[in-house]
Amino acid sequence: MIPRIAPLDESHFDALCGVLDAVAREKRFLALTQAPPMDEALAFLRNIVDHDHPHFVALLDERVVGWCDILPAFGDARRHLGVLGIGLAAEARHRGLGALLMRATI
Repeated sequence: MIPRIAPLDESHFDALCGVLDAVAREKRFLALTQAPPMDEALAFLRNIVDHDHPHFVALLDERVVGWCDILPAFGDARRHLGVLGIGLAAEARHRGLGALLMRATI
């Protein structure tokens, strides 16, 4: 499998929602226990792209298997802060993709 890290774009949205749901349902790594409804997830991802927030996806043979992002913290007093999020599908772990995602995003 050939790994690649790419900036998030709309062509990744559906697959990324599936990966998010799979990682969330593991109930180990995320505050979510399942992905939000598709319309909410798509609006969230479009907002990231529209505002050019750092968000990259990990691809194995061009299939989305993970993500890393830095999103603004809530509140004007915390405008200088960002929250880093990262997730990888179970089959994509322990391959160095997390480190590649973090380097690209940061």
